Amino acid sequence: MSITSVDELDGMRRVGRVVAEALAAMQAAVVAGSTPADLEAIGAEVLRRHGARAAPVVVYQAPCAAFVSVNDAVVHGLPTHVPLRATS
Repeated sequence: MSITSVDELDGMRRVGRVVAEALAAMQAAVVAGSTPADLEAIGAEVLRRHGARAAPVVVYQAPCAAFVSVNDAVVHGLPTHVPLRATS
């Protein structure tokens, strides 16, 4: 994407702040027992609160706002309800 105006740059900055907030909220919720679906829901709620639309939904008609994969799961896998485990 090419930014061609100050308004577009301001918009990208606003989007960046919302995405950073969503990522921080998701990261804070990563604990043993939480699920990828839980994390996706947290990120989706942050986006909703700001009136933002998730790119996976808008561009790809994905059933989730964020693809959350664990370990050897396929990249861009759909979030599951399998609980996360603590590692040693």
